[in-house]
Amino acid sequence: MSTSSAEMTSTRLTPLQWTICITAAIGFAFDSYVLLMLPLIVRPALVDLLHRLSLLAEEVPEVAELDLNPVIALPDRCVAVDARVRVRRPDTVARTKSW
Repeated sequence: MSTSSAEMTSTRLTPLQWTICITAAIGFAFDSYVLLMLPLIVRPALVDLLHRLSLLAEEVPEVAELDLNPVIALPDRCVAVDARVRVRRPDTVARTKSW
């Protein structure tokens, strides 16, 4: 039973899919699958963390520094085990437009 060329081209993998397959194969071979695939698994949680931190920076300008160490990334959320925040006094001079 032969397969037509149209059927063969429709099942081709994209370069990203090949990369994922190769990474998974290497991970299974060396028992490090979870470590190699972790960035793909927890990406939504990391994006959410960065979004929330950017909102914090916009809404609370008194935050001068924020140190989260370590951050544990799970598939559905990120957890900051320890946090250190340095605040500054709010600007007393009203900001003026420069244009």
